[in-house]
Amino acid sequence: MSAGIAVVLLDVSGRAKRYGRALAVDDLSFQVRASEIVGLVGPNGAGKTTVLRCCVGVLRPSAGAVRVCGYDSIVEASAARRQMAFVPELPSLYPLLTVAEQIEFIARSAPSSPKASRRACARRPPWWRPSCTGHG
Repeated sequence: MSAGIAVVLLDVSGRAKRYGRALAVDDLSFQVRASEIVGLVGPNGAGKTTVLRCCVGVLRPSAGAVRVCGYDSIVEASAARRQMAFVPELPSLYPLLTVAEQIEFIARSAPSSPKASRRACARRPPWWRPSCTGHG
């Protein structure tokens, strides 16, 4: 890598999403490099959430490609998902759980191997003290 060129973390190329005959996203391409802050801006119904859901694998795109830290989001879906997090606009929160318990619940619910869950829990921040032992 040459000096001054930031690593591409997210590479979206020709992304499209159709719902039947309705075209929600048409031929979207962009890159996000390390240290950049990016926002998707547009009116309600413009496709912002659809783009994000396609990027993280929640929705299957109709066309195009996404690479996350170099991993193809379709072919290498598990590796790509491990590189990102997605919080929907209306997250489901459980009032009886603490913040740390919410995070642990979501981590355990995500498709992952027990070994990967234990590794993720081992990297938890110092304020997070739940019993984190992997799937179970």
